[in-house]
Amino acid sequence: MRRHIFNAVRLALLLGLLSPLAVWAEEPVPQAAPTQPPPTPAGKLASFSFSIYLPLVMKSYVPSVPTPTPTATATPTVTPMPPPGPNVGAARGRILWNDEGASGAYSRLCEDFDWIWGTCSGRQYNTTTDANGWYEFTDVVPDSYCHLVRLADEPPDLWWYKSFIIGCKEITIKAGEITVIDDFHVPKTDLILSSPPDDSTVDTNQPTLVWEAYPSAAYYKVYLRRTSPSSETILNWVRVDGTSITVPDPLSGGEYRWRVRAYNVNDHEIARNSEDYHFTVPGPPAPTPTPTPFPTPPPGTDVHVTNHTTFTPYEGSTSTYLVGEVYNASDVSVGFVKIYTTFYDAGGNVVDEGYTFACIHHLAPGMSSPFMDIYSNLPASSWDHYELRPVWQTTSYTPLQMEVSNISDFFDERDAFHVTGDVRNQYDRRLSHIVACVAMHDAAGNTIGVGWDSIGNLDPDETDSLDVKVSFWKYKPDQSKMADYSLQVYNEYE
Repeated sequence: MRRHIFNAVRLALLLGLLSPLAVWAEEPVPQAAPTQPPPTPAGKLASFSFSIYLPLVMKSYVPSVPTPTPTATATPTVTPMPPPGPNVGAARGRILWNDEGASGAYSRLCEDFDWIWGTCSGRQYNTTTDANGWYEFTDVVPDSYCHLVRLADEPPDLWWYKSFIIGCKEITIKAGEITVIDDFHVPKTDLILSSPPDDSTVDTNQPTLVWEAYPSAAYYKVYLRRTSPSSETILNWVRVDGTSITVPDPLSGGEYRWRVRAYNVNDHEIARNSEDYHFTVPGPPAPTPTPTPFPTPPPGTDVHVTNHTTFTPYEGSTSTYLVGEVYNASDVSVGFVKIYTTFYDAGGNVVDEGYTFACIHHLAPGMSSPFMDIYSNLPASSWDHYELRPVWQTTSYTPLQMEVSNISDFFDERDAFHVTGDVRNQYDRRLSHIVACVAMHDAAGNTIGVGWDSIGNLDPDETDSLDVKVSFWKYKPDQSKMADYSLQVYNEYE
């Protein structure tokens, strides 16, 4: 089973599910007056998680072990803060570990936080907690800030923040007011995994995963995933009331990784392992799947791929990026064009498969659209060739091209390519779901990079700006290969 990162990110933008929760950043300093410091040097992401601040599925309760009764946490009395001045704001909150105030924990407000690179720039305010876990920010310039926290005895570059869709859930500081920040329950990263040892080969296809008991833990949750030759979640945060679990079903040959989190009686996470453990199950891999039959497009229509390119996005990556363009050569409009891809090894066996959508959802006759797909855990050495096939529907809707002005392009300091400009609705009615798509080309006309920007809705004669960034995660387009680019701005629906 493959992971469609590209489509998952598009879906997450709509559903608000993507939530990276820990980042590597710089060691904080004592709180000082607001300044404009230089940008924090880029760090790296420490972990991704979809569960700390989202509901968790409770599974596999052990009936012989009683579940402890949750206990109430006493909140110490705090001294009221003096009101801030009329032109500045203040904030107060509490950092907790295991439902107790975390003494000496670090708390930071960051004006401009880049969750991908883990960097903090612009105005920054730093403070630490008292013996009961309380912290205060004073004389803060009114604005929106990302709130970062770190426990005193954790690694100096490990920070946590609460997520919102993609990025950080911001704290708004208002002039003359004291903002009360919600309690922040932070786990430690010192839970120890025992067996199988990291990077080991097991002698059974139903191994027992074992970890050390964690003080104050009421139960644990375990995650196990196969990473090679295909990707599949085996245990999806299964609850365990002891310190071990035997994999219930036989595992096929391949590579696996696992992790554990500890929770207290009030269902707050108190610890997790700092690094995933990996093990290998010997034996033949799972049977190679046969290609999934493609849907049949409507008769009398023709949409085909005009060019396509695959490449490894950066050195050391195990992913394969696929970019290209599709063209509507029929005499009717088509919609929701899907590009199906099947990867084969040299023997003709299926290695991976999936699909993505064209950037522009509706294509009138003679229109083209770029597309991009990302296959994780599909290194270039694992496949020999691939097959592309677009599938579409006929539609009566014809997309409207938007008026664009003040177009400029540049590479930013991180080598991402940008196309900027202004978009105007020159029509006499409100238009919805306006999208700007950019395709970068090399000298031979092949697509080497794709990006898009969702403009949203525009009323008649209304103008908005666009900024299409061609980059994804660590991928940055090769400036030396770029010869030209195309910009298309259309509405997708009325």
